[in-house]
Amino acid sequence: MNSPSASPESLPVPLVEDLLTDWLRARFAQTFPDCPDAASAGRVLPSANPEFGDFQCNDAMGLAKALRLPPRAIAEKVVTGAALPGVVARLEIAGPGFINIALEPAFVSERAAAVAADPRSCIPQTGAGRTVVLDYSSPNVAKPMHIGHIRSTIIGAAIDQLHRALGYRVLADNHIGDWGTQFGIIIMGYRHFADPAKLAEAPASELERVYVLSYKRAKDDEAWMDQCRAELVKLQQGDSENRALWKEFIRLSLVEFERVYARLGVRFDLVRGESFYQDALAGVVGRLEAAGLAKESEGATIVDLSADDLGVCIVRKRDGGFNYATTDIATVDSRVTEFAPEKIVYITDERQQLHFKQFFSVCRKLGVAPDSTALGHVWFGLMRLPEGTFSTREGNVIKLE
Repeated sequence: MNSPSASPESLPVPLVEDLLTDWLRARFAQTFPDCPDAASAGRVLPSANPEFGDFQCNDAMGLAKALRLPPRAIAEKVVTGAALPGVVARLEIAGPGFINIALEPAFVSERAAAVAADPRSCIPQTGAGRTVVLDYSSPNVAKPMHIGHIRSTIIGAAIDQLHRALGYRVLADNHIGDWGTQFGIIIMGYRHFADPAKLAEAPASELERVYVLSYKRAKDDEAWMDQCRAELVKLQQGDSENRALWKEFIRLSLVEFERVYARLGVRFDLVRGESFYQDALAGVVGRLEAAGLAKESEGATIVDLSADDLGVCIVRKRDGGFNYATTDIATVDSRVTEFAPEKIVYITDERQQLHFKQFFSVCRKLGVAPDSTALGHVWFGLMRLPEGTFSTREGNVIKLE
């Protein structure tokens, strides 16, 4: 037992149930040396009822047939004459053959003091030397965070803290939505509808407002929609004015996001949006084609996953643009190359289950995710309004703040 003054390097201390299991397992093997099953008996678990002690062992029941003895007789033979380790105050047999274990009060207080003194709370550092990338929250630029973001953010932060407590090197990545067709609509809305005073007071809300106005006009005015598409093309081709607006939208959005995260006590190690990977997308499709995994279908480029019951994964659209699957494959490739993680875990709502199964499969087939890197998706239920799901375009979202 480590004393409260033990150095951090000597901690964490072994789990109590592991210490007790090792001791009781040796007792079973010593008591019944001719029974092979007895060598693996003696597993100790926390007591189901604190009135019966701190820990218990139920393995006497499993040996009854092999030993041809009542379980209670087996338990009594194991306990009788046993030299108790210093952590144990007493052993008792209960019911048909349960072995109940009560700990020494002095041991419990010493243990509590050691946990309090250890900066890691004596949590076994099973993740030491191992890296995990966690992808969660991920709001869209130019839109305030809404209540649908709370689950990914908080569940992700909890998984984040659990891994850090276990000693993992955690890279929490806020993969924000900072690229896509909506920016042509936002740029047009900003130029025609933006209110400078509102933009200064609540930038994300104002950007959302002008986006909704621009989107509604685009639905009824084909010429307006054509202008939105033209502005998007200019942005994608590097037009200096549109690029400057786009960067300002990101900056203003991040200011608001960070205010919400500060209130929630959530922090990230990386904030890399979809745009971070844009230059790699054509190369991803080229690699898929070179590997014989991608083919043209009705003008689009697809990976056929029907043999895996996952349908078709589109990696390049008919118009030559790329989609989320292409970006996510490039993201995995980048993360594996840069960080060599043991795990990459995504936390999103339930609607994206097929998407993750598809691009995980493509990553495996293409080799961007080696067998040493686990890809995981933690999903949760979707928040809905009585009339349906949230939609920024329809203006019916409930803002998180």
